[in-house]
Amino acid sequence: MSTVQTSSQATEAPPARATVADTLRIGATVFVPTLARGVLARRPRLVALAEAVQADRRAGRLLQRMRARYGPGRYGSPSRDARSP
Repeated sequence: MSTVQTSSQATEAPPARATVADTLRIGATVFVPTLARGVLARRPRLVALAEAVQADRRAGRLLQRMRARYGPGRYGSPSRDARSP
């Protein structure tokens, strides 16, 4: 008898849905500073500004709060149901 589950046997709960406010908060706190600093080519003035306002620390704390709120694993952003008018 095998105890290994195949992907067809394992059922995974759908990801939790973040609220609109949480999605906007993540965008503003995590993604905007990352893009502003420059993903491929760093912008020295914006890197210095991000360090001055401790953007990485703020982003880390926010993501910890989101994990506490929504649990481990992934979570989705709110989306409109395709069946909604």
